[in-house]
Amino acid sequence: MQPLTIIHLAMGMPEFDRACVEEGHRVLRLEWGSMEYNARQKAIYDNCRNLKADVLFMQLQNPNVVGLATLRAVRDMGVMVINWTGDVRDPIPKHYIDLAPYVDITAFTNNPDVVTMREMGFDARFLQIGYDPLIYNTDHRLTNRRRVVFIGNDYRDRFPLSQDRREKVDALHKVFRAEFASYGKGFGKLLLKGSDAEVYKEALVAINLDHFSRLGFHSDRYLRSRACGAYTIDGTKLSQDGLIEAVRAALDQPDTTERLGLEQAAHTFTHDRWNNRVNVIEQWHATWSSPATTTT
Repeated sequence: MQPLTIIHLAMGMPEFDRACVEEGHRVLRLEWGSMEYNARQKAIYDNCRNLKADVLFMQLQNPNVVGLATLRAVRDMGVMVINWTGDVRDPIPKHYIDLAPYVDITAFTNNPDVVTMREMGFDARFLQIGYDPLIYNTDHRLTNRRRVVFIGNDYRDRFPLSQDRREKVDALHKVFRAEFASYGKGFGKLLLKGSDAEVYKEALVAINLDHFSRLGFHSDRYLRSRACGAYTIDGTKLSQDGLIEAVRAALDQPDTTERLGLEQAAHTFTHDRWNNRVNVIEQWHATWSSPATTTT
């Protein structure tokens, strides 16, 4: 695979940049939130031109971050433009639809949004979120063999499964009492970035409860807990009773549960780092035809 020059129009995710370098690519990070609008357009254009960029990878999440004229100019240089989001919103925010004609690929971490955008006639694709293996790993793991944890935030009724999440966390507290701990806004102690890894490394079992139940979608917390070796039960689609039963079974066989947690960690490292997502971008670029070079 030929090395690529990637411009990352970023809001976080330095681990994406590191993965690009580890995979042999040149990457320039532009933190769009720290730039005034016109300065941002100039930085995007100038760096794509001066560095002869192959890919502009954008994580925007908001409207009015990049101008249509900028995107036209960048694509005219032969740059493949990807607009990616790791979040789910219902309905799809208008700014993704508005930008879709001016980018090459609109990428989501859930399949229904991909299908919706394709039905509108746009090139939409699935690109799962990744995680940082330097923080989330099994190093110095000290498992408490009766500990079950959940980390997340309560946004009241903002999302379809907000109430379901609250009810399941409450039920776990009632049934497992001292064995279960919850963290995050509305659920318990707030954790600084990265300190969630310490919680997962001390837990035998972690619970994943997403705000949406959609094919392909899970939050990055699902990857983080698995990467740390906590046997992760995805309770999003389970009933309360089904979730309680799954946790009880895991606690009843701690040796098996610990082994399964380490197997999850190995699988996650192999398949779910940002390096794996960069490999997908490589494949997309290898089969992509630039509008700037395509003749009719």
